Amino acid sequence: VADTVFVHCSAGAFNYSKHPNKSPPVYGDNVLTIQDVYGTPGFCFVGSFFGRLEAMGDVLSDDEKSFMCLAPQADASEAVPPLGPSGGDIGAISENHGLVQRVRNLEKWLNVPELKGWLEGHRLFNLGHLEAKQMVGIV
Repeated sequence: VADTVFVHCSAGAFNYSKHPNKSPPVYGDNVLTIQDVYGTPGFCFVGSFFGRLEAMGDVLSDDEKSFMCLAPQADASEAVPPLGPSGGDIGAISENHGLVQRVRNLEKWLNVPELKGWLEGHRLFNLGHLEAKQMVGIV
C-alpha cells in the first residue's frame, strides 16, 4: 500500500494539480504535468491525447505541446474546498474559463494534420463521430 497511488477522480486535483495560483505547463523539463485540458468526455480522452502528443516525438516541441494544452487556472481569491479545487462551476465566461479554453485547444488540435485525423473517429472523444470538417465548422 505504501507504493500505491490513489486517485480521487471526483476531486478537482487534475483540473488545477497542486498549484492553486498558476499551474505549470503540461510539458516541460522532461516532466508531464497531467491537467484537464478538455474536460468532457473526461480523463480517459485527455490521457489518450497526451499519449498521442508523446507518440508524435519531436514533431512538436514541449512549448508547442503545452500551447495546445491550456487548462483552467484556479481562482486564488476563492477558498479551496476540502477535496481540492473544482472546475465544474459554469460561472461567468472569460478568457480563462474552462469551456473557452477547451474550444481554443480543440481549434489548435484541428490545425495539426496528425491530430486532426486522429481525432476523427476517436471513440473516447465526444466529437469523434463527426468528420474533421464538421468539427472545424463547430469551432
